[in-house]
Amino acid sequence: MTGESPREVRAARAGAELSAAGILLVAGWFALATGLGEVALHAFRKLVLQRYLLDVSLHAGWMAPLANMLVFAIPALVLIVVRRVWPARVTVSFAVVAYAFLAVLPPFIIFDKLHGLAVTVLAAGLALQAGRIVRDHSHAFLAFARRSIYWMSAAVVLLAAAVTLYPIIAERRAIAALPGAPVNAPNVLLIVLDTVRALSLSLYGYDRPTSPNLARLAARGVRFDRAFVTAPWTLPSHASLLTGHHPHETNVSFTVGLDSKLPTLATVLSRRGYQTAGFVANGHYTGWESGFTRGFSRYEDRQVSMGQMLSQSSVILALSRSRLASAIGYHQQLGRKHAAEVGAAMLRWQRRTEGRPFFAFLNYLDAHAPYLPPVQFRRLFGQDAASRTPLLIRNLDLPAVWPTPQLRLERDAYEQAIAALDHSVGQLLDSLESRGVLDNTIVIVTSDHGEEFGEHGKLGHGRTLHTQALWVPLLITGGSLVPGGVTVTDPVSLRDVPSTVTAILSPGNPSPFPGVSLTRFWTSFGANQSAEPIPVFSTSLGKKSVVSGRYHYIRDASGGELLYDIMSDPEELTDLGPTREGNRVIQRLRPVLASYGRG
Repeated sequence: MTGESPREVRAARAGAELSAAGILLVAGWFALATGLGEVALHAFRKLVLQRYLLDVSLHAGWMAPLANMLVFAIPALVLIVVRRVWPARVTVSFAVVAYAFLAVLPPFIIFDKLHGLAVTVLAAGLALQAGRIVRDHSHAFLAFARRSIYWMSAAVVLLAAAVTLYPIIAERRAIAALPGAPVNAPNVLLIVLDTVRALSLSLYGYDRPTSPNLARLAARGVRFDRAFVTAPWTLPSHASLLTGHHPHETNVSFTVGLDSKLPTLATVLSRRGYQTAGFVANGHYTGWESGFTRGFSRYEDRQVSMGQMLSQSSVILALSRSRLASAIGYHQQLGRKHAAEVGAAMLRWQRRTEGRPFFAFLNYLDAHAPYLPPVQFRRLFGQDAASRTPLLIRNLDLPAVWPTPQLRLERDAYEQAIAALDHSVGQLLDSLESRGVLDNTIVIVTSDHGEEFGEHGKLGHGRTLHTQALWVPLLITGGSLVPGGVTVTDPVSLRDVPSTVTAILSPGNPSPFPGVSLTRFWTSFGANQSAEPIPVFSTSLGKKSVVSGRYHYIRDASGGELLYDIMSDPEELTDLGPTREGNRVIQRLRPVLASYGRG
């Protein structure tokens, strides 16, 4: 007989009872360990598995632990309530089971190789094993948790300090190292309206007033009526836009960002004394891992915000993207940066560039799926965008045929988002004009690709080479450097933008970029250009296309061919390939397209 009561025996077997403070201690320990573990997993993927695009914030080192504090606070509060009713039930091992279940989820979520039900069962099994291990060593575990929580907290603070201070120091050093700039050199402002197609812009004759501010800007400069991207998705399109190279001449892919071999607009202009900055909303494909940061003294991608912090917890991120979130009407993307925030950041920075010309690169994501325009724009065209369940918010694995009313709602919401974005761009340009900056600024407004709404059996972008995905706006203004009210109807490629910028800045001098300057359409330096149309190439997923004159010829990897007259049929509704005239055009364009990508 030991004299122990049944309750004491049960407590000894199950592990020491926990006080409310102990519950919070263990929760905090698991939260910090889980967050730092997620960061370690991302580092492993980056350094060992060579996964170059992780889709995480540079601030994940401190954001993930803090976000997980909120995750683990929920079971902690539940345990505190349970303890008040059944104190003997809440033991160290019991709490460890609850917390360990959450702690082992991130690896399965991050690597995403198992079905959700399998992950749940496996996590529960591992959590029970952790509880059994701790049951006989509860006091030792609590002592270890008390000691190590301070070290983990210190690590989080150091990581936060490092990622906060390093960009500040790096920017100051970069600016200090800049050479002198030419006197009165014009500024350069490159604005990319991610996912905005020309077909949905009133600027190009669309019947909905989606782009009055772009039309106002076009009157001050040159409007290109048929500008095409080199690829229908963000990373290779931006790579061409910033380097002048075709996608196959770069190293970019769905998992690899631009390497350091090719000069970019930012690297070239910084060598000319320009203060450079990027403000991007597409954190995945134009963020810190994209390779586009080179040459920029300042580069802001994912913002420091509550939403961004929450997104760094894989558990919270998975919940926000789940069917449950959609079922309760939550369609937002955690940490998404909106147009007003991009513009405000650029304007704050611009005030500090006095004395030097600047190059600013802005990427706006507001027209990208899931198409959630601000409240004041939600009824601009058709039904309130907030009343629908976005088709593209979760994935592209959708049925081959979509209900026409749902597609109409998607397109309404998309065009409402474009109108809101146009409004924000107008506000940005008005602010620059009020500061007396706009007249000495070369402004380039374009998009990285368009969007499809089932016109050719697909939703979104990246899957086809039709005009819905390739045809984008392109405007260039520049005060006295660029004539106003000019319209160019020839097909042009966005890869020619870098050489155009340097041609405007240094007319008559050779450009460090490939491509043919678009200044040929309004300056005497283009007098020697051939009268023959310059072919405009695009590529994606084994498909290639060329626009030559009025024709767009598309060929897929299996040899399938399509031909469209984009002057009379801009939406590409009628394939001319089977016609006699179409066959003649294909015979002419087939070797032209075959030459693309050689060498």
